[in-house]
Amino acid sequence: MARPDRYEFHDLLRAYAADQARYEEPPEGREAALRRVLLWYLHTADAAQTWINPQEAHILLEPLSEGLTPASFADYDEAMRWYEAERGNLLAATRAAEEAGLDVIAWQLPAVLRSMHMILNPFEEWLAMSRIGLGAARRVGDRMAEAELLESLGMAYTQSHP
Repeated sequence: MARPDRYEFHDLLRAYAADQARYEEPPEGREAALRRVLLWYLHTADAAQTWINPQEAHILLEPLSEGLTPASFADYDEAMRWYEAERGNLLAATRAAEEAGLDVIAWQLPAVLRSMHMILNPFEEWLAMSRIGLGAARRVGDRMAEAELLESLGMAYTQSHP
C-alpha cells in the first residue's frame, strides 16, 4: 500500500520502464546502476542493523564507490521505520542480486538482515532471503558465509515452529 512519502509504479509502467532501460542503456550501464543500488541497500541495512541490534557482529562489506552514501539513522525508531518501509524492496534486492550473478551481495544482504529478522520474525521473507543467500554463498565457495546462512535458516525454522 502506498504512503504519502513513498512512490510506486503501476505494473504496466514498471514493465515499460524496464523495456526502455534495456533499449536505451548499454548492458554495462544497467549492471553498474544495479550494483550501486544493491550496495546502497546493503550498506544502509547494515547501518540500520547497528541501531536495531547493536550487539550483533558486522560482516565485512565491499566499500561503497565514491559519491555513494548509505542512509544514516538518528536512533532505533528511525532505523526501524526504514526497515519496515523497505522490507519488500530488501527481498527484491536479494533476488535481483541473485539474478544478476552478484553472489556476494546476494549472501551478504540476508546475513546483514538476520539480526533484524531474529527480532521481528518476518518468517516468509527471512526464509526466502536466507535460501537465496545460502545458494549464493555456495556458488562463491565461501564456507563462513554458508555457515552464517545455515545458522540463519536454523533460527528461522526454530522460531517459526514454537
